[in-house]
Amino acid sequence: RDGAAMTQLMAALRRRGLMFLDSRTAKDTLAASAARSAGVPTLERDIFLDNIRAPEHVRAQLAKTERIARRRGYAIAIGHPHPVTVAALQQWAADLEARGFMLAPLSAIARLQTRGPRLVALPPPGG
Repeated sequence: RDGAAMTQLMAALRRRGLMFLDSRTAKDTLAASAARSAGVPTLERDIFLDNIRAPEHVRAQLAKTERIARRRGYAIAIGHPHPVTVAALQQWAADLEARGFMLAPLSAIARLQTRGPRLVALPPPGG
């Protein structure tokens, strides 16, 4: 929420060639806009997994994450290393690929956003 502090932080991130992930835990966050103004690659979380520390809530948040990823091609979820979160993630990740998903580093998502979907030209049949 502190514009001056965000400006300083983003300048430091830019000098170091880093990116910024906005957790969006503050309703009136300035972080993503400050990052974009400074030319710092930035991403924002889509889902907060464990604002309620209950297994059924974390599982429901993971299901929401999957719905977003199916619709948009990726989703960013964040959480804490609480035992309930870690247990839910372990269970969820066990058959991730079978459900058609893979975990990816944030840098890959940032590249996808920067470049957008790419078209590939295929040679004509027999050519």
